Amino acid sequence: MIDSNSTEQEIFTDKNVRVTNARIIIGGTTYALRNITSVKVASTPPKKGGANKLFFFSALGFIGGLVWFFVGGDPRTPSLILIAASAIFAVLSILWSRSLKTMYHLMVTSSSQEVDALSSFDKDYISIIVEKINEAIVKCR
Repeated sequence: MIDSNSTEQEIFTDKNVRVTNARIIIGGTTYALRNITSVKVASTPPKKGGANKLFFFSALGFIGGLVWFFVGGDPRTPSLILIAASAIFAVLSILWSRSLKTMYHLMVTSSSQEVDALSSFDKDYISIIVEKINEAIVKCR
């Protein structure tokens, strides 16, 4: 435990986070290091429901366009337009789905609660902060 005569030592700092041997400041919130029992990285997978629905309906439109083209008779131009539009929307849905990223969270646990203190798409950034907070906890104890 740090006594009142010791000086606060900075362990890590950037534009969002400051970690010392006595406290952690994230944004505008300060956490006393002595109250923190653990920190960890958690994640929230992206929600791909919209992209999946767009792909599903695109596939239905594509299949419907093919059926219309081969069974429907003349004129075939509307079926070709439906096939092309469906293919374009299918490609867009795949691109949309691939662009969605997992969100990573810095979870700070005390004896009374667990708090999502910081979130980022950059897992390495959150992992570095967890490592530095754990380093501070060891120095504090």
